[in-house]
Amino acid sequence: MESDYQQNQSVNISKDKNTHLVKLLFALTLAVILLAVVVWKGNLVTFDENYNKELPKEIQIIKERAESAPFEYKLVPNAIERINLPKPPDSNELDQQVYDGLRSTEPVEDYSDENNHVYYLDFQGQPLGDYVNSLPDQSQILIFQINDELTNLTQHFNNLFQRGRLSERIDGVVEYATIEPALAGSRNNGNYVSVYPSIRAVMVYAAGELMSRTDPENREQYEQQVQNLVNRQIGYGLYGQSDAEASLSLVNQYFRLLDSSETSPDEVINDGNN
Repeated sequence: MESDYQQNQSVNISKDKNTHLVKLLFALTLAVILLAVVVWKGNLVTFDENYNKELPKEIQIIKERAESAPFEYKLVPNAIERINLPKPPDSNELDQQVYDGLRSTEPVEDYSDENNHVYYLDFQGQPLGDYVNSLPDQSQILIFQINDELTNLTQHFNNLFQRGRLSERIDGVVEYATIEPALAGSRNNGNYVSVYPSIRAVMVYAAGELMSRTDPENREQYEQQVQNLVNRQIGYGLYGQSDAEASLSLVNQYFRLLDSSETSPDEVINDGNN
């Protein structure tokens, strides 16, 4: 799948390494399932305020250091400096046209978790989420590292552009599901959401890429599934076409860099075990 935002890059792919990555990276989608529950809360672990006061001093220091430490991109080092997205377009004409077209073909009655969640994408005759749940435990370290890298990149651009939701940009948009909040912090407010790029679209495109790498003979089928899901989410007012294109560009750039990365997955696994 290609995007107008993609940069033309020449990448040398290591066959052995990529084969190893294919088996391990596909587990990202499990993190996708967990993402909606934990990541957008602001922290992976939520401490009660009173409980914090009772923590031993040494543990409090460790906790504070962990929370203030900058995020480390282990699989794609310096990803935040190497991936670029243009600012959102000034015109909303494309988003209006695409939304209006999709609303005429996506009736509200069809909205449900089953046809709008990445978990239910069909992979080799079973829900993608079920396949992911069958993967070996060793992949969990990579699952969360890839998830965290894509999530932090998404949050970075959300924080950079702070684009308003689709319903604020064009007339007649109705939101039929919750739009995830963007990076929590001083810039966060009630109208600041994960739109450009959209964390939902990033999840979907990443899942599609991994399915296609794992089962390349059925790439076209997976690409069509992904496009259908993105179209439904646009039609339900969760983000616009330009937001989807930015999300696809982010995912494509990330995987290009991942393919050419000198970091071995084994290094990340060993580091996570220490």
